[in-house]
Amino acid sequence: MGQKFSRDHCIFLDQGYFGQRELSIPDDGRTIFIGIGHSLGLIKLLELEVRFSALVAISGFLNFLGYGQPLYCKRSLELENMKRHFEIFPFKTLQSFYARCKVECQNISALDKELLRKDLNQLSLKFDLPKEIPLLVLSSKDDVVVPPELIRDNFKNARVFFHDKGGHGLNLFNCEFIFTKIMALLDEIKEKRNPAKI
Repeated sequence: MGQKFSRDHCIFLDQGYFGQRELSIPDDGRTIFIGIGHSLGLIKLLELEVRFSALVAISGFLNFLGYGQPLYCKRSLELENMKRHFEIFPFKTLQSFYARCKVECQNISALDKELLRKDLNQLSLKFDLPKEIPLLVLSSKDDVVVPPELIRDNFKNARVFFHDKGGHGLNLFNCEFIFTKIMALLDEIKEKRNPAKI
């Protein structure tokens, strides 16, 4: 996904599960920031002390378990099973998760188990979006980690676009779809800041 955007205008953050952690954003007070987060990355952006002009969630969520009762019960059980397996077989659990996402597993020998354990526990929490910040939600219809029913449950008032395929690796397999939607959002923001004079 990163190859679609100019590195001169992007800051790439890394939570540090497999190595160097990088979460610093230089802010001169004039720069307009658009936060783009994949999966738990949306919540990680909300935790930063940054004033975003807009947010993009790629297979993201605010409440991983869901608000609706049947959905919540089902996903709570899945999360508890995953956490229990992680405590016993952390590497196998992670490999299984990557297989569900249909993406290649990174070098898991470098895994920061404590950091991942902390964030697995964070999946039980609920988060709120800052008011009046535009939100674009992009997801895929075949995502089994953050399925369409969870997206609809979490984002009732946001602009949501689904791609037919991509699983939880939508950002890896359908870059053009994501790039097009994000650029449309950026064009909207530019238009609002600099409306054409009549």
